[in-house]
Amino acid sequence: MPRAFSNDKPDKNKWRLVLKMKEVFSGSEITHLRPGQGCDVIWTTRYFTEHVEIKNPAERWSLTPEESDLKARLESIGRRLWVLETETDVTSMWKLITAPMLEREKRAANLLFLLGEKK
Repeated sequence: MPRAFSNDKPDKNKWRLVLKMKEVFSGSEITHLRPGQGCDVIWTTRYFTEHVEIKNPAERWSLTPEESDLKARLESIGRRLWVLETETDVTSMWKLITAPMLEREKRAANLLFLLGEKK
């Protein structure tokens, strides 16, 4: 069967980055999308659901028209298309998204502990 797009071969580092996503949060759900849908995967954890495009840093690249369209639609609703190249990018994305959430959870747990101690 012919491929939908001439450039729809998966980037060589896609599986490494997917494994890293599962490593940083063991409960990760990774939904793989078909070529032409605007991104490679949707990464879902208990903290977030994000659209992720994986690019190979060893190759010169730009967003496809479908990726650019998805990026614009996501930005119009206050979201973003994450473009990742390396495992370090995955870790940075995780920290950027979850740091504020984890800090709030930590504060709430401390508050509950303090309230429990006052009883």
